Amino acid sequence: MIKSILFFCASICAILVNSQAVTVNAENLVFGTLDFGDADSVQIQLTNVLNEVIEIEEMRFFDFYVSSPFYVSDFPQEIAPLGSVSFYVVFEPVHNMSHNSELVIKTSGNRGAISIDLIGDCQYSNTYYNGTYDLLDSPLKNAFNGILGAGYQQYSYNAARDEMFMVIDNQRVNGQGSVQNRLTR
Repeated sequence: MIKSILFFCASICAILVNSQAVTVNAENLVFGTLDFGDADSVQIQLTNVLNEVIEIEEMRFFDFYVSSPFYVSDFPQEIAPLGSVSFYVVFEPVHNMSHNSELVIKTSGNRGAISIDLIGDCQYSNTYYNGTYDLLDSPLKNAFNGILGAGYQQYSYNAARDEMFMVIDNQRVNGQGSVQNRLTR
């Protein structure tokens, strides 16, 4: 019984000694809806609660794509004892969809990492792509097939040739406005 209590107390002390030494002023960032090509940024503040220097070893974004729509241009390398640092997280989306990602900040001293939820939305201002919003994989392919197939007319080879040369190109062998149109080889 006493060994169990001592083990429990030692475990709690180990957790407290190695607990997160950095606090963040926001657990999530909500950027709202941006038009394609626009960017927005939100300032984050990290505070060191210890009386020792904390190094920021890495900032990583997790997303579906090779490059994330979220980034940090200049992040601080360290936080002074009992000090604070600020930096901006930028949202610059290029896909017509809602984005939900994570920013994970790894600090020195095996104290774990800080996670910040990132939420933003992108819409194209051109209504042409409205039907593709927030779609992936087969549904996106089907939506593009619908967009590209709108107004499509299927012709036989001869009818397509006649349409292309006699109507679209308006080539009339017997002169402009002639009664008879014919193709020559």
